[in-house]
Amino acid sequence: MKRAALALALGLLAACSDAPAPSGLRRELRAYPPAFGPGDPLFTPQPHRDRPLRVAVAPDGNTAWVTLQGVEDLPSRAVALVDLRQQRTLGRVEVGLSPTSIGIHPQGRHAVVTTRYVNRAAVVDTVTRRVVAEVPTDFYATDVVFTPDGRRAYLSNRWRDQVVRWDLRVDGASFAVTDPFAARLAVGTHPRDLAVSPDGTRLAVAALDGLTLHLFELPSERRLADVNLRAPVNDVVFAGPWLVALSQGPGSGHPPAVGPDTDEDGRPGDSTANENFQDQQNDLVVLRAAEGAVVRRYTSDSICCRDWRDVSPEDPRFGAFVPPRDTWIVGGAVPEASAVCEREGALRLWVAYQGSSELEVFRLDAATGALTPEARAPTGHAPSHVACDGDGVVVVSQLGEALELHGPDARRRGRVVVGDESGGAFPATDAELGELVNVSTAAFTVDGDQSCVMCHREFGAPDKPFSMPLLVHPEGTRMTMPHRGLADTRPWFFEAAMDENNFFPVLNEFARSENFCCADPALWSATNPAPTDCEARPPAVCATRPYPRNFPTRNAFYLDASRRVFGRTRTVGDAFDAPLNFQGLTRALGLSLLHRSRLLPVPNPPDTPAARRGAALFANPVVGCLGCHDGPGFAASTVADVVRRVHFGPVVTPNRSPDGRNLDVVSAGFRATFPDTVSDMTDIEFGAPTLRGLWAHPRRFLHDGRARSVREVLATPGHPALTPGERGFNELDGRPDAHGATSHLSPSQLADLVAYLETL
Repeated sequence: MKRAALALALGLLAACSDAPAPSGLRRELRAYPPAFGPGDPLFTPQPHRDRPLRVAVAPDGNTAWVTLQGVEDLPSRAVALVDLRQQRTLGRVEVGLSPTSIGIHPQGRHAVVTTRYVNRAAVVDTVTRRVVAEVPTDFYATDVVFTPDGRRAYLSNRWRDQVVRWDLRVDGASFAVTDPFAARLAVGTHPRDLAVSPDGTRLAVAALDGLTLHLFELPSERRLADVNLRAPVNDVVFAGPWLVALSQGPGSGHPPAVGPDTDEDGRPGDSTANENFQDQQNDLVVLRAAEGAVVRRYTSDSICCRDWRDVSPEDPRFGAFVPPRDTWIVGGAVPEASAVCEREGALRLWVAYQGSSELEVFRLDAATGALTPEARAPTGHAPSHVACDGDGVVVVSQLGEALELHGPDARRRGRVVVGDESGGAFPATDAELGELVNVSTAAFTVDGDQSCVMCHREFGAPDKPFSMPLLVHPEGTRMTMPHRGLADTRPWFFEAAMDENNFFPVLNEFARSENFCCADPALWSATNPAPTDCEARPPAVCATRPYPRNFPTRNAFYLDASRRVFGRTRTVGDAFDAPLNFQGLTRALGLSLLHRSRLLPVPNPPDTPAARRGAALFANPVVGCLGCHDGPGFAASTVADVVRRVHFGPVVTPNRSPDGRNLDVVSAGFRATFPDTVSDMTDIEFGAPTLRGLWAHPRRFLHDGRARSVREVLATPGHPALTPGERGFNELDGRPDAHGATSHLSPSQLADLVAYLETL
């Protein structure tokens, strides 16, 4: 039975994924077939969406080109051309499967479009509006930028963890790439955003899943700096002598003086005062472009006291960890995209906030790099890109399927639909409501600056472990689980404790914040007892911290936020009909994770000799992989629409403190929320996660991120396959082969097994 299931799964994978042939022929990746469909009682048809992503404005300022990426399993193929003056679409140009980024050559005649599911980038003649060339690339070429002289282009590549240089020869209508792989620059995990300085002497690279900003000198391509910002870097932009990076704050959720040295300052703990989800901030980092030195770091304006868990700047225990008040100028959640525009002789930084659907403009002092906020205004749902346009900017509303025009005061002055609204304006279904909750969670939080997407970038995960509220001991760490492939890997979460009817991992913690002191047993006493109705009658000690906007209950707050964000206070009714209170929001979020797989097609070829040998090892009962990873998602998971809950003990030695405490155990509150959690408070039992998408995973593995590669996960300590500096973690308290039997495998066999796993 298991072998038959494996053969079927391998057949599906062979149909889902293609890869570059040795001849370099043009190839397209094909999306995974959906695992969630009409056979599931929770399924409802969803509208088609084009999901616009990036915009490039022509040098004359009259037109703009917008990439229409689509969703992972239903990619689009076109870019839209927009007349900015008449505010209307002029048509579409088909460029290839899943267009991602677009850059217009300095001469203005040509645009280059990266298409992540095709091993080619498209060159569009902006006059004839036709694709005039396709240039070889690796799959998952992402961003594209040009040097000011137009003689080079740089493309980031997510798959290869590289930036590739093109050498160009452009003259009028002629566009030639003399060498599409003239150089390959190695960078961090999954590079996305690129920027070239106006004088052409610097190249900056932002790695969305990684934590490091890379700076290169041009034209030598000498590496100048690898700046560890200890947070995902969402975008980079040059501004005169400065480089601005959009980030999410360096906090890891640990207390400031407890736990691992996550800020690498030589002392225990975190570099910030707050803990857990309150440690999620939104930062703008100003660096000197010459060498990459950080000179200023601005953060969210809500670190204190709008949430009962916030740390007060006046608290003498944490003064050294609280940033100065004059740096609390970041007004929105999840700074996603930026542009620097000149107006009235001054530089201005525009920032689009994905998590709060806002646009903010700052005046930038060219002499000091100081930022001064000038205006902030709402945008359409989930802005994903921004570009200069005259005295204002254009903004892509990714979930809103539109391109917006905003004036110098940041207010919207026009909207052009570039995507697909034939199924109704977003959000048109309950699943789409949940998708919006995932991105725009900030509106449903007390401090207004936390969002689910902060830890689930592009439905993946950052290369960073956190201390989470579910743990008993704050020193513990957990990796964020990707949101990909959840339809066929139920039940969810590390403890296999959650499904679409019980989806509380993030919003429940936010809900507790609306209860303020009521949720903190440490504040209850004989003189200050916990009331029977915390929401209506908070304890006296909470009197100085009123409910947000004076709402009497948590659900009243949610209903008001729903009205503002969704334009409605009830669900749409395609799957359930309920008020958009806490329960309705979490239910919608669970539905959204079922309806879209979010799995990225695998670029690694499945039919190599190494992968075939690895597949045989995977199926070998002596190795034992199929014992826990035999489901359709290569996990102990949904089989024939029936959830099979399989628990098993730790497969690696639990994290323990110097005094012997198990730092992996979950709290009583977590177990109360998820009653199926198995834990005897000395050990915790885990569900088997999916193996799909390992190639796209951040470079940290296992539940706490201790392993830095798939090889470290599989290898036993001291295995001959390990390279210098690597460790093998396939052991439990000194007993090898706790996570499958691999100690007997040769280095080449272990390499074959890794090769196979990276084709799933």
